[in-house]
Amino acid sequence: MCAPTSTAAQKSATDLEPSEDIKAFIEPYAQLFKNGQRSPVLRNPSQYGMKYEDIFFPSLDGITLQGWFIPSPGSKKLIIANHPMTCNRYGFPGHLEGYGGFGGFEVNFLPDYKAMHEAGYNIICYDLRNHGISDTGCGGMCGALGYYEARDVVGSLQYARSRAETKDNSVGLMSRCMGGNATLHAMTLFPEYFKGIKAMILLQAVSGHAFVEKGAKDLGLDVNATVAAFDKRIHDLTGFYLADLTPIPHAKSVTCPTLFAQVRKDSLIDTKDSQEIFDALSSKEKELVWIENTTRRFDGYNYFAKEPRKMLEWFAKLESTKRFYHLSATIMFAMKPTGAAPARRIVKVGIVGCGMITQVTHIPTLNALSHLFQVTCLYDVSEDAIKHSQFKVAGASKPRAAQSVEELCKSPEVDLVLLASNHAFHASEAILALQADKHVFIEKPIALSLQETDRIVAADKAAGGSKVFVGYMRRYAAAFIDAVKEVGSIGQIRYARVRDIIGPNSTFISQSATFLRTFNDYREADTADLHRKTQEDTKQALQNELDIDMTKDRKVIRDYLSMLGSHNLSAMHRLSRGTSSTLRGN
Repeated sequence: MCAPTSTAAQKSATDLEPSEDIKAFIEPYAQLFKNGQRSPVLRNPSQYGMKYEDIFFPSLDGITLQGWFIPSPGSKKLIIANHPMTCNRYGFPGHLEGYGGFGGFEVNFLPDYKAMHEAGYNIICYDLRNHGISDTGCGGMCGALGYYEARDVVGSLQYARSRAETKDNSVGLMSRCMGGNATLHAMTLFPEYFKGIKAMILLQAVSGHAFVEKGAKDLGLDVNATVAAFDKRIHDLTGFYLADLTPIPHAKSVTCPTLFAQVRKDSLIDTKDSQEIFDALSSKEKELVWIENTTRRFDGYNYFAKEPRKMLEWFAKLESTKRFYHLSATIMFAMKPTGAAPARRIVKVGIVGCGMITQVTHIPTLNALSHLFQVTCLYDVSEDAIKHSQFKVAGASKPRAAQSVEELCKSPEVDLVLLASNHAFHASEAILALQADKHVFIEKPIALSLQETDRIVAADKAAGGSKVFVGYMRRYAAAFIDAVKEVGSIGQIRYARVRDIIGPNSTFISQSATFLRTFNDYREADTADLHRKTQEDTKQALQNELDIDMTKDRKVIRDYLSMLGSHNLSAMHRLSRGTSSTLRGN
């Protein structure tokens, strides 16, 4: 839509004078749709333990907008929040005199921001024009519930791409009610600014007619006469017709993954409108969440403050987790239930080791697969690493910190033990988990010697078998699966060679947008124990099992093959159909 529209039917709206009851009903709505309502910014991020910066930036048409930037140092992911009419970046002071018309209670977005911030997101939230303390725009007119405000949404994206901390971030949008409508208008009018948006939550986007029709029905008014009277009145005030006050025609412009949330029994609207908006979205990946147990529309704006898990799961799409889905789903469905269990039960996961791979891969992946998994317990020799990882786990209920590996393995709140600890301890930890009748996921490599591997195999057999899975995720990559099919058609393999160019982990970890942190609050005894065990394993593997000397070069090769190089060994074994008896690395 480029300008207010009209139809012959609208122009010929009933010439009958509306009743006094209809006038009394439509006038407050018409004035609200025209002018909105400014409300004070009562709270700020510091009250919730977050550092922030007061910011201001221009809308696409030059209106000065005021807001906050809440940084998450080192993060490469950003959420931009667009608020509802009458609200502002903080929420809505419905508990104060003069603002009680929508239930008489406060809407507070700060807990939303807190949950996002703890999950490692940068946040930009701001006041739309004519709201909060942003400048007046378009003569103070709200107009078509998002038509003018679309320019503010674009302004926020331009600002994000101009800041050093956010210019290269993966971007998600939290767009509520009129902020949602404005986003849909903007995607239609200015699509070039929305390339690369990774995900959006659309909370209670709405059409103007949904308010008018529901209100008329509830008051026992003639719906057609009320709609016609409102249509004429809003046009007299703004130049827009009621048919212009809907995001439905613009929903087709939405292509990013979109979660739509709405109070199912909203007392202010007919939620058939919500379903129609959702159905019109062009997103291949979309989900509709009905908010239950309330009829108050403004409860919907507090929903994610009380239930942040769904929000964080959706915004986890900003992270590079999709490629791990096949692997994680395989683990889930390969597990043999220890008793009668319903299909697709939530598997409770305890993680041993809260270092790089847990922070960058496992927690984000499990967050994205929360319909299959829930992280319930963590252990690491660093208490700070546990605390940091607890905050990265999505959901209101944070995983418990165990005091030892044995405690985690014996916990009734753990079904699956995920070992992301140092390779030297895989065998002892896997055996503890198997003895506690748990399923076990072991980060590659399974162990550092044949002796240690045999101990795990024996413990698995003693526990009933098929309880251990080793995380060679490259076997589940689409390209690898295709390669296996190709190789399977070429007959006997006599020679194969792998060339793998691997740079520093930081080269690709820095692109993951997962807010990696390292800690050093572990004990000297832990470091000494690791060094001792590693030396023992190296001696066992090289001298005792391969009967070769422990030279410096051989230790280096052994270290490489036990880390990323182990993927190559696994791939070669699979491509050779698992029949080769010897693998050699030069």
